[in-house]
Amino acid sequence: MPSADAPPSLLFRQYCLLAGAAGVAALREPLAACLALAVLTVYNLATPRGLGRTAVLVVCFSLALGYASFREPQPPPVPDWLERAAAPTVSPAGDNLPPAPVALTGLVESREPLPENRLRLILTDIRPAAEPTAPSYTGKLIVTFNTPPAQALRGMEARLTLRVTPVRSYTNPQVQDRDRLLADAGIFFTGSHGKNMPWPEFSGRPDWSAGLRAALQARFLSALSMVAGGEDMTGSPLGYAPALMFNDRSLLTSEQIQRLADAGIIHSLALSGMHLGYATAAGCIVLWGLARLRPGIFLRLSRPRAVVLFGLPAVLLCLWMGQAPVTLIRAFFMFLFWGLLIFLGRPKVLLDGLLAALGLMLLLTPTALFDIRLQLSFAAVGAIALSLPLVTSVVGKALPKPTSGGFFKRLAHSCLSGGCSLMLVSTIIQLALLPLAAFGFTATPVLAPLNVPWLPVLGVWVMPLLYLSVALCAISPALAAPVLYIAALPLEALDALLVFLRHHDLLRVAALPRPYPVSALGWWVLLLVGGEMLYARSRAAGRGYSPAVRAGLCAAAVAMLLAPAHLAAPGSREARLTVLDVGSGQALLLEWSGGRALLDGGPAFPKGTDSGRFITGPVAAYGAMPRLDLVLASHPDADHLGGLLFVLEHFQVDTFGGNGYRAHPEVAERLDRALAGAGLREQVYARGDVLEYPGGMRLEVLWPPKEGGLKGNDASLVIRIIHQGRPLAVACGDAGRPALEKLAHLDGRALAAPVLILSHHGSAGALCPAFYDAVAPGLVVASCRQNNQWGFPAGRIRDEWMARGIPLLDTGKYGQIRITREGPAGELVIRTARNEP
Repeated sequence: MPSADAPPSLLFRQYCLLAGAAGVAALREPLAACLALAVLTVYNLATPRGLGRTAVLVVCFSLALGYASFREPQPPPVPDWLERAAAPTVSPAGDNLPPAPVALTGLVESREPLPENRLRLILTDIRPAAEPTAPSYTGKLIVTFNTPPAQALRGMEARLTLRVTPVRSYTNPQVQDRDRLLADAGIFFTGSHGKNMPWPEFSGRPDWSAGLRAALQARFLSALSMVAGGEDMTGSPLGYAPALMFNDRSLLTSEQIQRLADAGIIHSLALSGMHLGYATAAGCIVLWGLARLRPGIFLRLSRPRAVVLFGLPAVLLCLWMGQAPVTLIRAFFMFLFWGLLIFLGRPKVLLDGLLAALGLMLLLTPTALFDIRLQLSFAAVGAIALSLPLVTSVVGKALPKPTSGGFFKRLAHSCLSGGCSLMLVSTIIQLALLPLAAFGFTATPVLAPLNVPWLPVLGVWVMPLLYLSVALCAISPALAAPVLYIAALPLEALDALLVFLRHHDLLRVAALPRPYPVSALGWWVLLLVGGEMLYARSRAAGRGYSPAVRAGLCAAAVAMLLAPAHLAAPGSREARLTVLDVGSGQALLLEWSGGRALLDGGPAFPKGTDSGRFITGPVAAYGAMPRLDLVLASHPDADHLGGLLFVLEHFQVDTFGGNGYRAHPEVAERLDRALAGAGLREQVYARGDVLEYPGGMRLEVLWPPKEGGLKGNDASLVIRIIHQGRPLAVACGDAGRPALEKLAHLDGRALAAPVLILSHHGSAGALCPAFYDAVAPGLVVASCRQNNQWGFPAGRIRDEWMARGIPLLDTGKYGQIRITREGPAGELVIRTARNEP
C-alpha cells in the first residue's frame, strides 16, 4: 500500500488534547476517564521519551479536570418570589399538589420548534408580572407549548402564566441525567402551561437576526404551502424541507422521526458537518459560474483558497438558518481550521480539523463534551478520518480503475466504487457509534445500508434545490414553489418507502446491551488496535506496535468490555428490586442470580412520552442482555402497561402475563402486534398461581380471584415476591381498598414481607390499615411524580406510616429506589438516586 494510505498519525500536542478531553470526562465518569488516560499512556510509552510525555499527559488531564470543575454551571440565587411561586400547594386533606399558576414576564432567549407543531422556549430575565420592580431571576426557564404562540422570537418580551417548578426530571442512574444536561445550559427551572391558563402574550421587537430568519422562513413555508395546494402539511413529506434548512421539525410527527431513526438515516436530518459540506458545494457552484465568466480569477487566487472564500458565506448562511446547533458549531470550527491551513499552505488532515474543533469547544464550554449529539458527531467524523485511507485502499485493490473503455464504463466504475466505499465507511461508522447508539437509544437500526442510496440523492438532488429555493424565496415564494416541488420528490419517495417498510414490519431495530462507560472505552480500544494491526500488515516490516503491546491492549480492552457487567450482576444469594422513577406510573425491575423480571413498565401513551423507550427499556438493558424471563402487567392501564410495549417489541421475553383484561383500543392494538411479533401469548394469572424460576425466585399471585367478576383497579394483580424461601416484597399494582381488605382477611400474616409497594401510587382510596398490619413491612415505597395533580402519596397515607414509625419513600422525591437483599443474613440495603433529607 502506498504511504499515502497510512492512517493519520497524531502529534504529541494532539495526545495532550485527548488527555485534556479525558480530564473533562472525569468530571462525570472518573473511572472511564482514568482508564482512557492509561490507554493514551500505553501508546506514548511505546515512543521515545515516553516517561516524560506521560507526565505531561497527566498534567493536561489534571488541568482540564480543574478547568471543567471551575466552569461547571452553578445555579444563580433564587429570589424569594420565585421560591414562593415554585412551592407546592397543599390541599385541605394534606396532599401536596402542583404549584399555583403565576403570571411572569421574561425575555425569549431561544426557541426550538418540535414535532407535532410544538414549541420549546427558553426565557431569561424573569420577573413576576404583578411586581415589575421585584428582583429578576438571572437564570433560565424552559417551557414547552403543545400549541405554539404565533410569534415568539428571540429578544421579544413574554408575558405568560405558568406553573413553575425547579428542574426535576425522572432520576434513574442508568440513563442520562436530563437535569444535569439542562443545568449545563444554565436552565434550573421549568414552566408548564395548562389549558385553562391565559394565552401567552409577546411584545417588542425581536433581534434583527431572529426577525430576518423568521421572515425568510415564512416565505419558504408560503412556497411549500403552494406545493401542498394549501393543505395542512403536518405529517407530510414536505415537512422534511424546513427541518433540513431551518432546523424546524414542527411539521413532522414523532412517527416520522422514529421511522428515520429506525432506518439509520436520522443523522441526515440533524444539521451537522454534512450540511455544511452541502453549503460549501453550493458556494463552489457559484465560484464555478463566476470562473466561467471571469477565468482570470484563478490567476489572482488559487482554487483551494477561492473555495474557502466562496464557501464561507454559504457556510455562515447555513449556520444562521439552522440556528447554530452544537453539531453545526463543531463543523464550522473544522471548516475555519481547514481554511486557515489552506491559506497558510499547510497540509489538510481530517483528523487535525476534528481535534482542533474539539479543543476549541472544550475551551469555550467544557460540559459540551457530555452532549450526546456532539459525542455522536465527533465519533462519526473520527471514524471517517481513521478509516478512509484503509477503505480507499481496499476498494482500489478490489475495483481497479479501468485502463480502457469509454465514458459510460468509467462512470459505472465510479458509481460502483463510490457505493462500495460509502457502504464500508457507513459500516465502520456504525461500529464506532455502537456504544453511543446503544447507550443513548437502546436499539440500533438494521437497515443502516439505506444510507448508501439516500445520502447521494440528498446531496446531489435535494439539498442543492433547497438552497436554490431559499434564494428564490428572497425574491418571491412563487418562484421557489416549482423548485421545491422537484426537491420534494425524493422526500416523498423516502417517506413512502419508510411507511411501506414499517407496515410490513421490515423497519426493525436490534436491541443491544447498553454499555457502561468503561465497556464503551474497551470497545473503542479493540477497534483501534484492530485497525492498527490492519494498517501494520500493509506497511513495511517493522512498522506498528510490538505484539506484546497489542496483546496487552487487547486483554485490557476485553476486560474493560466485559468486567463491569459481570461484577455488577447479582450474586448467588442476592436479589434486587428496583422501583424505577417513571413519573406518574409504576415500573419494577426484579433481578436475581440467573434471571430478571419486569413487573409493570411505566406510562406510555399514543401521542405522549414512552417510558418504555426512554426509561424502562434502557434501565433493563444497562450492562445486561436485552432479555427478560418474565414481563408482567398488573393491569392494562396505560401508566402500568404502556412502558412494557417497547420491551415486548425489542427484547427477548420468555413469558408475558397479565390479569386478562383488555386495554384501551390503541394500547391493545399495539400490544397485540408486539405479542405476535415476539411469538407470545398473554398468560392470565389469578389468585393461587405461582411462578418459580431457577435461583430461588418465587412469585405468588395473591389477587384477583379466579372467579373474576371484578372491574378496573380492583382486578389488579397483587404479587408477593419470595427469594430463596424468604419474603422480599408485596407489589399491589392499583388494587383498591376492597381488594386489600379481602386479602388481609383471607391471608392474614401470610402476607408478611419487609417491603411494601403501595397500591395505586399512594392514593388515599387504597388506604387499608388491616392490610398494612398483615404485611408488617419495614419499608414502604410509592411510585409517583413529585407534587402531582392527584397529590400522591396522599397526606393520609403519609400520616399513617409516620404514625407507625415506618419510612415511606416515593420516587418523586427520592428518584429511583433500589432494594437489595445481600449476604447470608439477608440484610436489606436501600439506595436512592437522590439523597433527600
